[in-house]
Parts: sequence; structure tokens; C-alpha cells
Amino acid sequence: MSTSIAYFILAHSCVRQTIRLLKALYNPKDQFVLHVDKRSCPKVLDDLREATKGLENFSLISTRLCSWGGLSLVDATLDMMSLALQGKTSWSHGIILSGTHLPLWSPNKIRDWVQDGQSIMSWHQLPDGECPRWLEGLAERVEWEYVEHLGRGMVKTNAVQRPNFPYFKGSQWSILAKEHVNFVVGSAGSEIERRLRITNIPDESYFQTILLNSDYSKFCIQGNITQFKWVSGASSPSILDFDQLSEMARNRDKPFIRKIDNDLGDEKRVVDLLEMIYGHKLSLQVNCN
Repeated sequence: MSTSIAYFILAHSCVRQTIRLLKALYNPKDQFVLHVDKRSCPKVLDDLREATKGLENFSLISTRLCSWGGLSLVDATLDMMSLALQGKTSWSHGIILSGTHLPLWSPNKIRDWVQDGQSIMSWHQLPDGECPRWLEGLAERVEWEYVEHLGRGMVKTNAVQRPNFPYFKGSQWSILAKEHVNFVVGSAGSEIERRLRITNIPDESYFQTILLNSDYSKFCIQGNITQFKWVSGASSPSILDFDQLSEMARNRDKPFIRKIDNDLGDEKRVVDLLEMIYGHKLSLQVNCN
């Protein structure tokens, strides 16, 4: 199907990479909302403002001081979604990305791939009773109350009972149908929403748990939209160099890849690779290199 996508991008400090992402994705049919962590230095915001100056379908906000795994990441995402919902432009799906993503598919292919009324996200459900060893950490996320300390993320405080509803955890990078975005934003203050705000690493459970406990659950498709490179025992994906990106890009079964830093070497070589992948030139409207 052909539709319009709203991209919700969480950015921090990798300005060159974030601009690379925008050059890869930007087109006049889709909508773009970028949140810059308020902890970032002012130059980050200034450079991104300059790069996106004059783009009518682009919004840049900086409303939250963000911590890894913190509730602030959820709130920053909700801020972007609320802004897009208030806009006059029509869109059918929202895609949550970081500034360290790159697309492996062209915007046209992504637009044609999404299905009307369906969301795509990954999840595991916390089982009742005793957890298998690989899910023990998941149980701890909900058996304690957590409060966000900026710079430290969510900090454990008091032991609490497990929630009285199914709890799900997955990747925060997902594709949500617009009606699902509207439902999640409108769930503020609900019992489930209030409970999720005191769990650990809520950005990996907030959208999954709210939607999968709703009538929209039957329209949620299990899937991961991002390729990663993981090293055994690591707590986060590896940062990819150019050769790794080039190698992994040969298998384009998912629409996005992460984690990309500012430095990929010769930028012309990077641009040539991306244009070969997408089959079109990168946007010249994002006007900063």
C-alpha cells in the first residue's frame, strides 16, 4: 500500500550520523519529528536546526532530559507522537527510531510494506510464577518500584507486587499504526500506564504492554524491524564500522539497521553504499554534511 509515514527519531549527540539518517529517509510524502536530548550540547540542536531549515514536514523538539532505559525516553517519544497527532497532515503509521539507525530499504519500499491498521513490534511475555533463567531479569523489572535519576536511569526503590495484567518486553524500535499511536497517547493516567511508569527500562515495555492488553492486540504483528550486531555478554548492540555495515546490508530482510556512529570513514564511500542500497540519490533538502 502507498501511504504516509510519521518518523519519530530520538537523537542525542551523533549529529553527523543523525543527518545521514535524515538524508536517507527524507522525502516530501512522509512526516518527521526529531527529539534531541536536552542534555546534549547546544551545538547539537543548532546543527540539526540548520540541517533541516525550511523543511515543512519536519519538526524538531527538545523537551526532555533523557537517560538510558529511563521513563524520559518514553515521555520524549510520547511528546513526538502528540505533536504529530495534532498536525493537519495525514499519516497511517509511526516508526520509532534512534539517531543511530539507518534504513536498509527506501522510503517508498517502507511505505508500500506496512499494512493498514497493523503494528509491528517484538515482545516476550513475563510468565506467571517462576521464570526461566533467561527471563529472570524481566521479572525484576516489575517486582520493584523504580524512579528515574537523570544520568543513572531507573533506580530500584521498594519491592512491589507484580502487575495484575500481562507484562510484555521487547524492542523499543517499532512500527505502530496511527490508531494505535492515538490509543497509547490517550492511555495516560490509566491503571496500566501508571504501573508501567514505575518499572525498569520502561521504553522496552510501554508500547507493547499497553497495546497487547487492549482490543488492538489482534492487529499487533510479532517482528523486529532492526538488524543489530550483538557480542555475547554485551548489554547493547555493537557500533558498526563501514565494513560491518556493508556486509550486513547484503541481507536486507529488515527495513533498518543499528548501531551507527558519526565516524564511518570516507563519507563519499558511505553515500555511494547507501545510494546503491536504496536505488536513488540521498536527499539534497537536508542541507548540511
